[in-house]
Formats: sequence, structure tokens, C-alpha cells
Amino acid sequence: MFFETIKVLDGNIMNLDLHMARLTKTVQHFFPDCPPPVLSITVPPMFKNGLYRCRVTYSQKIERVEFIPYVRRQITTLALIEAPAISYGWKSCDRSELEALKKASGHDEVIIVKNGAITDTSFSNLVFESDAGLFTPATFLLPGVQRSNLINSGIVRETTITVDDLYNYRRVFLINAMLDLEDAISFTISTLQKTGNAHSPSLHTFSFLSDCPTQG
Repeated sequence: MFFETIKVLDGNIMNLDLHMARLTKTVQHFFPDCPPPVLSITVPPMFKNGLYRCRVTYSQKIERVEFIPYVRRQITTLALIEAPAISYGWKSCDRSELEALKKASGHDEVIIVKNGAITDTSFSNLVFESDAGLFTPATFLLPGVQRSNLINSGIVRETTITVDDLYNYRRVFLINAMLDLEDAISFTISTLQKTGNAHSPSLHTFSFLSDCPTQG
């Protein structure tokens, strides 16, 4: 089973075309003999004021559509964690590996590193800020719709970002379908220590300081 989380703001459905494209690609991959269902959403009157997340659960057909009031996550601690075997290339309802990874870290959230390359957190893509602009890792786990939207609009550029490269960035933004850059959860990147070999820092060389300790 798979799902899409779609932002609905004052009755307006955001980035529906990008969600539909990902749903179509998923169904074509896992259910090649079935035509992809059309993601047609009508927002009920009681959900047309305020911010909601529309959760669409599907397999070869749409199974369920829910509208849920959006509550921002409380995230004040963030850490790097190496997980070379983890995979989450499709937006599956089974998120047990991601949740276990986060729980084992002892932090509110984790930046997942695979073979030295920065990927995503357990629930978001990442955008890094430097003097040269805004960049997102080419080594992502899941191609998020907000990520695609920012790349397509030219606001963010895709590049390979390794742990070594974090010296070049001052801030990281956690983005997803519900969080664009304007209201993303953000952290300042701090260097705790510099190793003798700047090209081989440990995961513990960096810390992430919440830009707003009460954000979530």
C-alpha cells in the first residue's frame, strides 16, 4: 500500500499534478497490468478554511481519502546517522525502517547518510543554504513533490552533497509537501571540531542548532 500527503490550504489543492505523476509512476511500477487511477479530489466544505493534509491511500486503485488538520512536528534536535542499507524509493505506508532509525538515534529527527552521501530525513527532503545559493542532494531517498517544485521553479539546484561538503553550508531546511521554504523547519549547521583530515570528518563533527527551539 502507498500514500500521498497533499497540502490543502483554504480549499486549494497544492501541487496536485506532481502528486498525480508520482502516483502514476508507482502504480505503473508495481501494478503494470492496471491503469493508474485518476487522482481527483473534491474538498468538502468543512475543510475549505485553514490548513489540512489530504492523505490518499492507494494500491492499484484509490483506497481512501482523508482530510486531517495539519499540526507541525515538534523537532528541536537533529543528527546525522549512517544507514547504508536503508531504502525508501517509493512512498510506501510501511515506514517501519525509517521510524526505527529515528528512534534508535535518540533525536527528534535524523539526516540519513548512505556511504558518505547526504540523503533525506525520515519524513522530508533537504535543502542546504550556502553563499552560492540553495541546493538539494542528488542522492535523495524519495523524490518529494516540494523538492521537484523548487527545482522546476529554479529556486533550488540539485547537487551531490556528502558529509565532507557540510563545511560549505550554513543552514539546512526540512521540506515536504506540507512545508515549503517559507515555513520549513530549519537548523543552523555548526562545526564542533575539525579533524586532521578535513576530507574525512566523522558524523559527529557537525551539530544542528534549531533556528526556532519551539518550532515543529
